Amino acid sequence: PMIDKMLSFLKKNFSILLFPLLLLLAMLASYALFLPEMGFYWDDWQAVYLFQFQSPTLYWNYFLGDRPISAWTYILFQPLLGVQSWHWQLATLFSRAIGIWLLCAAFWRVWPQQRKTIQWMGLLLAVYPGFSQQNIAVAYHQHFTTFVLFSGSMYFMVRALQTNKNTWRWTLPALAAGLLHMLTMEYYVGLEALRPVFIFLILQQLNPD
Repeated sequence: PMIDKMLSFLKKNFSILLFPLLLLLAMLASYALFLPEMGFYWDDWQAVYLFQFQSPTLYWNYFLGDRPISAWTYILFQPLLGVQSWHWQLATLFSRAIGIWLLCAAFWRVWPQQRKTIQWMGLLLAVYPGFSQQNIAVAYHQHFTTFVLFSGSMYFMVRALQTNKNTWRWTLPALAAGLLHMLTMEYYVGLEALRPVFIFLILQQLNPD
């Protein structure tokens, strides 16, 4: 019975599960070839220097002047990823893929008839040539972590609006992720302008009058 349930789940959600796999494969094909040659660059070095002291307090003090809350990402990820540059490279690729997947999932719940178009949009975003700083992995892990939080917040909010009961299961993580992404880094605050648009469109779909 368990195997039958798993096969049924995979069959029902194949297209949903296939998309993040395609995203990840596209990003690995674009970037993974160069991972062995990658090192630390630009603002990576200030973090690498702080790594040597193994003191969470130093992160808080370092970021206290502009983004004091953002220190939590280093405190969380540095023990996990260490000082191997390729660890950080892979981590940013995974978080970028997850963020794109969540954002696309939010979009296609608003426009379910445009699923293929949105998936193509996600694949383009995954390898967008206008962004040329993927290699600055240690510093940019904060940007992609914040992107995951923003995208997750949008997705959870859409699910909350489209759910008839127990909406708190989606509302609470939407609020928590939204607050944390804005406290961590300001890069995605402008995209909050999408939120009232999504709310209006979903409410209009639920109640056309």
